[in-house]
Parts: sequence; structure tokens; C-alpha cells
Amino acid sequence: MSVQESVDVPSGKINESRYRRRAVLNAALVGGGAATLPQFIRAASGASVASTGSATFGNPRWTFTFVSQAATNPFFVPTRYGLADAANLLGCQYQWLGTSTESVVPAMVQVMNSAIAAGVDGIAVAMVDDEAFNEPTARALDAGIPVIAFNSDVTPASANQRLSYVGENQYTLGLAVGQQILKYIDSGRIAIMISTPGALSLQPRVDGAVHAIKASGRDIHCDIVATGTTFATQVANARAYYLGHPDVRGMFGVDIGSGTGIAEAIRKYDLRKKGIYGSTTDIYPITNQAIADDILQFTFDQQPYFEGFYAFMQLFFIKLSGAMEGAVPIETGPLLVTKANISKYLDRSSRFIGNTEAERVLPIGKSVIGRSFPPQPE
Repeated sequence: MSVQESVDVPSGKINESRYRRRAVLNAALVGGGAATLPQFIRAASGASVASTGSATFGNPRWTFTFVSQAATNPFFVPTRYGLADAANLLGCQYQWLGTSTESVVPAMVQVMNSAIAAGVDGIAVAMVDDEAFNEPTARALDAGIPVIAFNSDVTPASANQRLSYVGENQYTLGLAVGQQILKYIDSGRIAIMISTPGALSLQPRVDGAVHAIKASGRDIHCDIVATGTTFATQVANARAYYLGHPDVRGMFGVDIGSGTGIAEAIRKYDLRKKGIYGSTTDIYPITNQAIADDILQFTFDQQPYFEGFYAFMQLFFIKLSGAMEGAVPIETGPLLVTKANISKYLDRSSRFIGNTEAERVLPIGKSVIGRSFPPQPE
């Protein structure tokens, strides 16, 4: 099943008393970048900025198409806010396309082919298959349409001609998950839960975690559990796994849905009192609260807002420079989140984590300083 969202400079009333973000970018683009920091500040507050040169980039209204493997998944809400903010800054347009069911590759390829046929100005695609996107990527580039990957990338990267990747290195995340598991588990049975086994956006997380655990030499048995693609099945399968394996020492999810199922199982059966640990990945209200309540012990934030924002910016500058500039791989995570620093996700609402559509500048308070940038896993 496919979904589509096409946006022409995102709708929604913007508070004009806030910083005029597009004006800041325009200030940066005049005169070959000759504008100074004070000029940027004046532009942000609404003051005019005089050009120090005769040439400007103008205001090209390009349309960039994003193809997601799970377009309606709540994980991608901040990603879409990132797209909207970048489009607003640059005066461009975007399409948010893809499938509503996890990783239906043929449907994603069909969407990509339609974008190429329509002659869009750039494409970003979650490359959840090592081969399926290679031919359409080459065809798009031949047609002068830049292509980058976001959220999920091919392995190895050289197998596809995409110009760059914006997102988290999923195998690196998996290693970090495994290293955190080892802080809680010295031996025994554990479960690593995944909604869609084999998906390039998730399977490398499992592989990395298993590698880290095996490399430790500890006597830990890993069960890999498929939980399904809906919250109802994920909760049911996490509960069923525990009931069938009451000797389990910990249950660890590599996606939001699996983590939600684990959190619900641990709460329902009061498993923390039995010394059973749990974790998830990514940021989501249910699992955030579970970490605050010590139901889950950790997660990793891959900053999905920036997967949208930076990918959009890259396509813009690739297009603007004729592919001379802009194609730079950007890793957006993983950032370790535990009970020690979960409060910043609970106490504040922002477009960056997707729990409000309000556009505003967030203050940095004392409760956030020192916790905004949690330490990287060892």
C-alpha cells in the first residue's frame, strides 16, 4: 500500500514574531556569501540586508521527492518536519511518498520510477534493499536527477551510485546496542527483537548487536524474535515470548514497535522485580516514559529530524552547484539515551522529536546543559 504527501512550501501559520529562518538563508546566499554575521542577525529579526555583490542565486523552486519504506510510521514524523522546515527555508517543494507497510520494496521502486518519469529535481530514498534501487538510481542520474539515500543505505555503499547517505550507520548502532546489553547481562538467555527481519534499516542492528555479544566471549544465548509490523502484534509477540521463555534475562528491541512491545510486557508481568532488563531504539513517547520509569534501561536517538532536513539541504546544494558541492555523508546518530538524560525528551515539546508542530526556538536551560550531548557508547 502506497501513500503520498505533496507539499508546496509547507502549510501552517508561522509565527512572524519568531526568527525569519528563510531570510537568514537568503542573507547567506547574497553576494557570493559575503554577508556577515551581523547581517544574518538583522535578517533574522526582519531587517533588510544589502547585497555586497551583483550576483544572487535567485529563488529556484525545485521539487524533491522522498521515498520512505514506512511513510506513515510515527518514527518519521520529525523527519517530515525536517523536510518542511528545509523547504520553508529554501522556498522549495517536496513530496513525501512511499509505502505504509514496512519495506515493500517493489512498491517503493515503482514510486521512484514514477518520480523519475515525472522529472522531479531530486530524489532521496530509504534504500532498504541491496540491489533493487541500483538500476533506477543509475537511470535517474543519467537523466540529471540527483539521488541520495536517507535513513537506510545499501551495503556496500559502492554497489549503488547514489551521491551520499544521510542517516545512522545501522551496523554501528547495532554494535552500540550490543555493548550496552553487556553492561546488564553477564550470561544466560536474551531476546533481540526486530519487526522486519532482513530489512536493511533494521537487520544490521541485529547483526551488530550479536557480533558485539559474541566478541565478548560471554556465555550469552541470543534468540532473534520477529515481532511483526503493527503495535498490536509487537506487544502480543513480546508477551508471548516471555511466557514461553521465563528464564530470559533481558529483551532488547531494535525498532520502536519491538521496544514498545517489550516495555508493555515488562510492565504487565512486573519483570523488573525479577531482574529482567529491556531496551529499545529511537525516541517515542511510550518508550521514553518506560526509560524514565526504569522499565527500559536505554535507547539510541538517531535524530530523524535531521535525516529529513540535511537530506533536503544536500539535494538543494547538489542541484544548485551542478553536483560540485553538497554530496557529503552525514551520520545523524547514535546518541545514547538512558534514565540520566531522558528528561529532555519528556519535559519539552519540539518539532525535532515530532511531538508538536509548533515552530519555535527552544531555550537551553540548566536542566539540559550537560545532557544535550550524551556520551557515545564505548
